[in-house]
Amino acid sequence: MNAQTPPKTVSLVEDEPLVRERLRRMIDGSRDFTLLRAYSSGAAAVSDLPLHRPDLLITDLGMPNMRGEEVIARVKATLPDLPIVAYTVFEDEDSILGAIRAGANGYILKDTPEQLILAELQVVLLGGSTLTPRIA
Repeated sequence: MNAQTPPKTVSLVEDEPLVRERLRRMIDGSRDFTLLRAYSSGAAAVSDLPLHRPDLLITDLGMPNMRGEEVIARVKATLPDLPIVAYTVFEDEDSILGAIRAGANGYILKDTPEQLILAELQVVLLGGSTLTPRIA
């Protein structure tokens, strides 16, 4: 993005505090993105996102109480144009297809290097879809 373009807002759903903090630092450390909201549960995100619409949502899949696939489906029901990226450790076909069927625009593994994550987020914001290369 050029200097004239404001950073895109990102919200994230992650139940693990250390991972949530790492994502916050990565997003806020980028000149292209800024963190709007960080949620520790899917239910909080589903109820709050319509009030604070980010440009992009990143969600974990393996969370207690409301799995990421349900978060994706419920958010897409109210905000169908919101790009959503699944951010997870799950590499199995059922998880990948479940997230995509729910409406995810991208699927990134948690061990992906930060610069690649940021590049993949740009791809999604430009209307593309992304899969971590190892699972593609």
